[in-house]
Amino acid sequence: MSIFCFTSVRPACFLLFSLLFIFSSASVLASSEDEFEAFVAQQAQEVELEQQAFEQYQRELEAGFEAYQKAYQEEFEAYNREITQQWGEFLELGPKTWVSYVQNNQVRRVADFEQGRAEVTLLLGADDTAEGVEQQIRAIVSQWLNSTEADAYQADQLSQRVEQRLLDHSSVVKTAQPGGQRIFALADVTAAGFDGSPYVKVSQQATAPVQWEITKTMNGEKAMVTASFVIPHSVRKKANRFSEEVTAAAVRERLPPELILAVIETESSFNPMARSHIPAYGLMQIVPRSAGKDASRYLYGETKLLAPSYLYKIDKNIGVGSAYLHILYYRYMRKVTDPISRLYCVIAAYNTGASNVGAAFIGRKSFSRAVDTINSMTSEEVYQVLVKELAYEETRKYLAKVTSRMKKYVKEPLIKSGRI
Repeated sequence: MSIFCFTSVRPACFLLFSLLFIFSSASVLASSEDEFEAFVAQQAQEVELEQQAFEQYQRELEAGFEAYQKAYQEEFEAYNREITQQWGEFLELGPKTWVSYVQNNQVRRVADFEQGRAEVTLLLGADDTAEGVEQQIRAIVSQWLNSTEADAYQADQLSQRVEQRLLDHSSVVKTAQPGGQRIFALADVTAAGFDGSPYVKVSQQATAPVQWEITKTMNGEKAMVTASFVIPHSVRKKANRFSEEVTAAAVRERLPPELILAVIETESSFNPMARSHIPAYGLMQIVPRSAGKDASRYLYGETKLLAPSYLYKIDKNIGVGSAYLHILYYRYMRKVTDPISRLYCVIAAYNTGASNVGAAFIGRKSFSRAVDTINSMTSEEVYQVLVKELAYEETRKYLAKVTSRMKKYVKEPLIKSGRI
């Protein structure tokens, strides 16, 4: 049989085998095509799901920011009313002055980090005596000067209320646990003679009890006593206490540490509990909806709403502010070829935004369109245009202050050192 097949009728057998091979190959090809189509369909489905997830996250993020803005505005107005009703006034003094109310809002503490002055004011009750009031104030000051991040945040009623209202948006909110770092530098406090009660230095060799500037006033029907005193005021010491966090951020973001320190000094005068009306938070005055969005996307791969607890934490705040400076220098303004010209633009943009910097050069809010003009100038010419043509006086002064203050934190010029 086999001989007959392969000798007498070989063409017929060959045709049979060929047909079997073709049918088999067609089946394999059909199967492969089906698998490929299934793979393509699966990939398309995954892409669609990813897109849906991204769009859903964007909706949640926008809802979170809207909820944050609403919460801050409503809680600020409510807090303002409460304090005004109790005190007859509401102090909101800006990022360089820390104002806090404690002990059921019976005590107001004000620390001016720029001028080096502090005061504690106590609402008086009918049974308060002069001796009792002074003892209370001494205890309040002692506790205050030993405040940590956690203590300060716990006493910040407004931020506590705002953050509580953000819990429904936890998927897009970044929080932190303020830790044990002191608000006032312990080295400064002890050097000035503080030892648990208010003291100030009166000579190089000796210390003496603080000479209270005690005033009793009436604000409407409110009787109050205020004790004012000096707190240590050394910019160099303030800078040194944050040196570890600043150095780490500078290395990570390829920035000169003196830039970060000069920005901190100009923004908050080294007040870790700084808050402005915008609101902007902490040492580097981070605005969650602008710098916070860009920096969080850079740091975490997706945009986050940075909560007050996160921005009041010293290392986080310096990390976010430094990340934003990195974004400005190495991304948004990377096409400015002269490093010093670019630095001037970055400093101005940190305060007013890149588009406003572009407008100073070409009259239009577009930094990318202004690059050619900037690159045609020397760094000194760029500086002069910025301090004369920037739209806001605040930004013009800001640029001058930061560039001037950088010099006291470093001896080596930036260009020679190649640090930026």
